[in-house]
Amino acid sequence: VETEYGNIGLGICYDIRFPEYSMILAKKFNCKLLCFPSDFSLPTGALHWNTLLKGRAVDCMSYVAGCQAARNVDEPDLFQAWGHSKVVTPWGKPLGTSGIKESIIYQDIDISEVDACRA
Repeated sequence: VETEYGNIGLGICYDIRFPEYSMILAKKFNCKLLCFPSDFSLPTGALHWNTLLKGRAVDCMSYVAGCQAARNVDEPDLFQAWGHSKVVTPWGKPLGTSGIKESIIYQDIDISEVDACRA
């Protein structure tokens, strides 16, 4: 997606597992922010979520926004999402993060940090 601030790459939760996909977005399309709406389960979220977000940010020298579904604690027999949406810098530093409840993260990002990281 082309914006006045820079290109934004979009994928889904499964796509974040493959560094090649993110690298194509970052290199070929010059995306400075990668967004992954996701619905990781409790086991895979606990094991992989933070690692994958940081990995893609560092691999691609881009900001990464992982937008996770909130957990449904009122109905424990239904699928339980991991939650914990997060924004990560191109250096792998976590910025804004949420818990397991429905919420919105407002996070300022500095696009020049992507250019500095890639230089």
